[in-house]
Amino acid sequence: MPASRARARDWLALSVLTLAALVVAVDTTVLAVAVPSLTATLHPDSTTLLWINDIYGFVIAATMIAMGSAGDRIGHRTLLISGAACFAVASAFAAAATTTATLILARAVLGSAAAMLTPATLALIPALFGNKAQRSLALSVWMGGFVAGYAIGPVVGGVLLQRFWWGSVFVPGAVAMVLVVAAARLLPQTTRARATRPDLISTCLSLAAVLLLVFGFKQVTVGGEATVIAGAILAGAILATVFVRRQRTLDDPLIDPIMLRSPAVRTSLSVMALNLAIGPIFGFLLAQYLQSVLGMSPLRAGLWMLPSIAGMAGGLALTSALSRRRARSVPLPAAYAAATAALALLTVVGRQATLPLLASSEFLYFFATTPVTLRAIETVLTAASTERSGAASALSETAQELGGALGLTVFGSIAAAVYRRQLPLSDIPAAAAERARSSVGSATALADQLPAPAGEALAVHVRDAFTTAIHTTAAVAAAALAIAAIVSRSGEARDVARTVAKDRNAD
Repeated sequence: MPASRARARDWLALSVLTLAALVVAVDTTVLAVAVPSLTATLHPDSTTLLWINDIYGFVIAATMIAMGSAGDRIGHRTLLISGAACFAVASAFAAAATTTATLILARAVLGSAAAMLTPATLALIPALFGNKAQRSLALSVWMGGFVAGYAIGPVVGGVLLQRFWWGSVFVPGAVAMVLVVAAARLLPQTTRARATRPDLISTCLSLAAVLLLVFGFKQVTVGGEATVIAGAILAGAILATVFVRRQRTLDDPLIDPIMLRSPAVRTSLSVMALNLAIGPIFGFLLAQYLQSVLGMSPLRAGLWMLPSIAGMAGGLALTSALSRRRARSVPLPAAYAAATAALALLTVVGRQATLPLLASSEFLYFFATTPVTLRAIETVLTAASTERSGAASALSETAQELGGALGLTVFGSIAAAVYRRQLPLSDIPAAAAERARSSVGSATALADQLPAPAGEALAVHVRDAFTTAIHTTAAVAAAALAIAAIVSRSGEARDVARTVAKDRNAD
């Protein structure tokens, strides 16, 4: 008997889920255009600025698996309401923050709330849409909301910063989550038929493993002691291994070990992590380039980042068209070859027609990577049973969030290191030089304060140094994608396409 088709109420419920996903994504990128204003007010150094930006994604990654499993036990609607309420409160605290420590704490709480929301919204889609065709459409709508949120974050921030203080970028998230809580009655409650008590040891192992790995990589980027770095990364890797092995011995594991043994799932998780790792180059770094190097207002900078949403929309449309025709999805090597070309365009910005190159690079990268990202999500979700939909969605989102957060740390640190090395400051006082090296926003503000000849000279040096930083970072990312394009021709990559094709032909 075919599954019943969704009612109008179910589609309205989908709009609630999509709104929650959109807000979670907005908070990933909304700070990008607020960095110069935030820097001028709170005066963070480059390391603190990285923590402000990436603590959100790190906490999401560390807690997502535990939250997804919790949703399978207590109900995804309950988890969603709790997450939305926490998100609203934390957004208000972030908006009112007067110190960097307060802002980092608020962003960490926002990350924990987002870790509740994301697996809950994704896991509720199968509960609302039993019909496979409608479920696929609903998943595309949800993905579209997430994609739109990621892309419009800088625009929303730019509009608000035209009239309000930097903390105003968090206010829309608080308002939206209040609406999500109010509309949650439209959503079904879903719990497992025979949910057992959560395995607290597995929960602690997953949290500790991710946090130690994150801490270790963070210490690498800030020049920490070698013993501390090695100890943290080694301990994190050991705990992650213990976690995976423990799942194989449990009757009710946090993550189904069968999924982890699947080559298609492992390849899909790697694809999602890599795609999201490179994303911050088009958000965090380009936003600073547009404002601090090209001198754009936050709003104009946000508008020049819209080609990314056009690319994502085009990628989703291409995926939908191929699915309707039951044609083969975009090959992973081809997608990565196009993405590599997109990054190559960034290595010449500032030398040629800068803005057309930036727009073309943004569009091409997200057009190329969106279809393979969506295919990877489908692969992971279809590999899990219905009663473990929360854990599967959490695993998918963990890969993406951890990839994005680590990408921001790695590529942000590469850019910061190149910027500092390329900045000649021998002709200004030591205190001023240290401030200029701390971040491009601080250097630009300092140049405005210095007397005309010295200020103009510093501004030129800052623009040249940060442009070189963009070139170098894009080149490193392009090399990583080129290698991935070659590796993806292996059998594991082909298994992803076979798994998706098999699932589509199952009905």
